[in-house]
Amino acid sequence: MMPNALYIEEKVITNGYEADFFGIVRSLADGDSNPLAEQLFGVAKIEDVERYKWPDANEFNYVYMEEEFESHQDFFIGGYQSAPLFHTYYKLVGFEQSLMLFAADKKLAKTIL
Repeated sequence: MMPNALYIEEKVITNGYEADFFGIVRSLADGDSNPLAEQLFGVAKIEDVERYKWPDANEFNYVYMEEEFESHQDFFIGGYQSAPLFHTYYKLVGFEQSLMLFAADKKLAKTIL
């Protein structure tokens, strides 16, 4: 039997929308995890990628995690997410563009990744 599992991620909720640590915005209304908009959609130059406000690990708020862990002693708590680099990449630029960049502009794709 699989144990209960708990996924903890820092989220910001504003006006009925949630954004993850990378600024990827999702609607809370439909329960869908797909982004509402890709922040780097249509990116064409490395300079555009460098201007994006990338998250800083020093800004992540770990304080609430201890309480979550203590209140979920019967849960399995792990640090796994399948393909996190690719998922974040395609949610920032759009799925189709993420694949096109691999083929057409590997340097730009690598910069984003």
